[in-house]
Amino acid sequence: MLTADGDQARLTREINAMLRERGRAGFMAGLFQDPFATTLLDRLIELSGSVQGQSWPGVLDAAAVARGPGSITAYCDAVIDQALRAHGDAVDERHIDRVGLAFRSFLATTLAGDNLAVAERGDAAAVEAAFDRTRFAAPDDIRRGFLGQVIAKSIAGESCIDLGASALSVERAANTIAAAIQQRFEEKFVRTRKADRGDMLATIGANYSIGNRLMSTSRTIPAHVEIIKAPRPETQIIDLDLAGIQWHDAAGLGPLGLDPRALDLLEVARLVWEFERYIPKRISSQRVRSVKVAVPVREPSAWTAATLATLTAILRLLGNAEWAFEFSKRKTPNALDRLALDGSHPDRVPTIALFSAGLDSTSGLDWLRRNDSDAALASFFGAKARQTELADQFAFKRHVQVGCTWSNGRRRIGGQFQYRSFLFLALGALVARSYGATTLLQFENGPLAIAMPPAATYRMTRRAHPMLHSLASDLFSNLFGDPLSVENPFLTMTKREAANAMKAHLGAKRFEKAILETETCWNLASRQVLGAITKRIGQPCGLCIPCAVRRTALPGRDVTHAVDLTSKKDPHFADGDARIHIDAYLAWARKLTAPSYGAERFAFEAPQIVREAVAHSQGKLTMAEIFDIERRFARELIETFPEP
Repeated sequence: MLTADGDQARLTREINAMLRERGRAGFMAGLFQDPFATTLLDRLIELSGSVQGQSWPGVLDAAAVARGPGSITAYCDAVIDQALRAHGDAVDERHIDRVGLAFRSFLATTLAGDNLAVAERGDAAAVEAAFDRTRFAAPDDIRRGFLGQVIAKSIAGESCIDLGASALSVERAANTIAAAIQQRFEEKFVRTRKADRGDMLATIGANYSIGNRLMSTSRTIPAHVEIIKAPRPETQIIDLDLAGIQWHDAAGLGPLGLDPRALDLLEVARLVWEFERYIPKRISSQRVRSVKVAVPVREPSAWTAATLATLTAILRLLGNAEWAFEFSKRKTPNALDRLALDGSHPDRVPTIALFSAGLDSTSGLDWLRRNDSDAALASFFGAKARQTELADQFAFKRHVQVGCTWSNGRRRIGGQFQYRSFLFLALGALVARSYGATTLLQFENGPLAIAMPPAATYRMTRRAHPMLHSLASDLFSNLFGDPLSVENPFLTMTKREAANAMKAHLGAKRFEKAILETETCWNLASRQVLGAITKRIGQPCGLCIPCAVRRTALPGRDVTHAVDLTSKKDPHFADGDARIHIDAYLAWARKLTAPSYGAERFAFEAPQIVREAVAHSQGKLTMAEIFDIERRFARELIETFPEP
């Protein structure tokens, strides 16, 4: 992991070397060649010309952006949304994240200088007062500065760096690298008339791997995936290279280090998640029926017939498809074998807790503190900074955060998230193995863990179902040869009950600080939800099932959602398309809370997945207890969402 230690030259060399690593080089090449990046750079250069003769309020007016507080952010949102509309679904979501952040950071720094308050909250007048136009005049300086920001945000986004106090050092190193790249571009392409300056990013991307031995190596780790669909006979073949996965971090692992069997497990789980990205999000009659995977692993002998049967049972439960695996002996190491072990802890702990920075897992941090549990945290990051902030709030020092990017991997098109929890559990198992832990905790409220659908047409995710936890316990224990039990302390609680317990323990002020850092939404990376409803990237939609359940837990202060169906004043309140999930849940809630509806009828009508929850709960649930949990949740729904 990179940190700032005062040696700027060393930091620059290390970042430059990281940019040429196999997996990251492929990602960076694709990012630079994405027209979305060039479009945002073009908008910056156009803006630099406009502001020389126009005030910032005038720029906002011309773009139909409000002059109020946060005017820079609002302008950036408008430009990025316009660029995304121009390129449609062709933009990789990772490119949106990295390049979008670079655009925002560059423009905020250029307009507001070192005045952070103006950059974040300044209205039109405040920005105009802070703006030094000499910072935004030369197109070559803009190209170099934007390129530096793209490099810095890409490195930080993959979290190979502990930013913290080193953020400025990283940006300085990225700017140094950007200046060298721009100089080579001028010498090799502009002066020889092979390219125009306006083609800088695309040309850099197209020639990114020149002279890079890592990019031309033939040492691959092939994974062959065969997908069978029905009822119309259809076969889809996906060939992947596991050597293209760039794994990041893992600082803070336990004293036992990395178990090769745990590495195989994590890699298999990542392969399954990659498969899911190839499955369209819209449900149709043409469904995946079976998946066959052939892939080399480090210890194929560890995957006995019983272990493979448990693995395929897990995937059948999660995705409703039959899986088959053929494991061979691997001869080539990859980045996963070289995960950073910086700052590993010398002591063992008995418990590992999965932590996503969602509301339930944050309530779980408080549960651990209330119960004096000596635990380490395991996080697969998207929101690394949020995870770190919340873990620090609850004073957890053992916190392993791991992420990865796959060179030329599939941009996400699947929207079901059926298999993703297996990746999180596999990471938890790897961390547990490093600490010699015997318990892995996944905090999930009872209604979503039990996966009771609001209507027969819904197939709920089984991400924390008791049957999944039972099977995962068997898989991990058989694979490692030591017991590892997966448990859910919130199985009998609603999300509101878990959050209220945290509030009672922390007090209102600390509770509010914590919950405003959490995020719970399936559509954070989306620009549109349920058809024509638009939202900002990173903003919770307010319409998906996780958002609906979150609103029941936090009837007071919460983060701002794109649509608020708890308020009759929301413009989408009576929109039938927007209300589809809420109305399904409300109809279900009215049924369960009707005086004539009792536990006997509930038990008779309960789907098989609910019965499996009882069977695999290790005596923690009966059908009557599930009815009581679901009825409490139903009352919370009715209290939260008014009828149209």
